Amino acid sequence: MTRPVLLEVLSPLLTTMYHCPHCEYIANQADLRLSERVHTEEINEYPEDWKAEYLHLSEWLRAMVAHYGPSVRIRVLDPQSLQGFWKSIKYRVWRYPAFVVEGRERFVGWEAEPRLHEALRRHLEARDLPLPQGEFRLLRIPTLQLKT
Repeated sequence: MTRPVLLEVLSPLLTTMYHCPHCEYIANQADLRLSERVHTEEINEYPEDWKAEYLHLSEWLRAMVAHYGPSVRIRVLDPQSLQGFWKSIKYRVWRYPAFVVEGRERFVGWEAEPRLHEALRRHLEARDLPLPQGEFRLLRIPTLQLKT
């Protein structure tokens, strides 16, 4: 079986700190809603443009999975993580989002998206994987609602 085409997406992600799973479970069972309040506060500390970019990236990723299906494997990396930092250096990426196809072809910024789809199509054809039907469209999917 042919392996799917690898697409690495490097983009800053909104992160929150969690307690250990046992403490989270106990707090949730006790209906304290403590962790929900804490995580909401953490998320709301991010600037509005970061939150908007995160929501756009989330919608885009869902649309990519719907469009390409199992033929494209998507790996999302946060440049603030150790692995994401290493990949940023390896691929010489200093602006985000950045997209890397099969560890070789690099596309930076949303303006590079049409070229990204061309590269994915080339790789799918080279591997005899099914090509997606129609043009890629960003789906308007109900997304995470960030409380203000």
